[in-house]
Amino acid sequence: MKHDNEKRDKIYDAIPAQLMVKSYQYGRTIEITDAPTTKQVIKVLPNHRYVDLRSGQVKQMKKRAQTRSDNFKSIKATMARLRRLIGANFLGGKSELWVTLTYAEPITDTKIVYRDFKVFMQRIRKLSFGRQIEYLAVLEPQASGTWHLHVLFKRIDGKQLYIDNKEMAQLWRHGFTKTKRLKQIDNVAAYLMAYLTDLEVSESEGLSKVDNKKIVKGARLCLYPSHTKLYRFSKGIEQPIVKRDFKNNILKANSIDHDADKRYKRHYQHDQTELTITTEFYNKRAKRKEEPGHESHDELPGSL
Repeated sequence: MKHDNEKRDKIYDAIPAQLMVKSYQYGRTIEITDAPTTKQVIKVLPNHRYVDLRSGQVKQMKKRAQTRSDNFKSIKATMARLRRLIGANFLGGKSELWVTLTYAEPITDTKIVYRDFKVFMQRIRKLSFGRQIEYLAVLEPQASGTWHLHVLFKRIDGKQLYIDNKEMAQLWRHGFTKTKRLKQIDNVAAYLMAYLTDLEVSESEGLSKVDNKKIVKGARLCLYPSHTKLYRFSKGIEQPIVKRDFKNNILKANSIDHDADKRYKRHYQHDQTELTITTEFYNKRAKRKEEPGHESHDELPGSL
């Protein structure tokens, strides 16, 4: 009886089939949200200006201090876009690698990190890959204020991409590297996002070593400073497909005939009114070669 009640509640909480929604398609995932859509009334311009699309007037932006809460919301939105970008381009397999680039000495300036990464990419392309390789590079902060990079690589021709970790470190030249093979699993984006958002308790100051194995979900988001470009990617990286349509039309177009694999609800206040946004995730059914999990990632020889 309890199971039947839970099943009914799950269906009741679902986004109605006839509702106009916004969808994101990336990889084998279809993300659907019932967030209210509003007509765009401004367009951002260079040099802190914007144009009012209703009147055509160009105006100067008013700078205001960003609160910690504002920054946290902005970082979460950026991470959502990053998750979709990863899902649209990286599914695992022989043509992909996941590389972590760290410094031997503490580096706190992101401009230095991106400058070093640009030179690193020039060396990568001087190998036999040329323009046959695409990348997505993401900054990750440490509690100490230092930075390192996570980089996803893939060959666009689908051929095997292999650079052992010793060679990768020689190309990086600033410290240590860890190179892993991403095997074909369904949740590459979710797996990598955990590294970018979750925080080990031991990384935070003032906490005992007894708790050093605990993981605080999403805690690393608080370490990202405002106005920092968190990721960069090469020109060949594909953007998620964004559509607005009725929910049932989107599911039908993607041959989805099952309930959402995951469903989340978010509550917030707007003009003294409490609103609820529902987001549903559907995975296109495919025969799995391997079960998802940490064991699905192999470190290449020489990884530290």
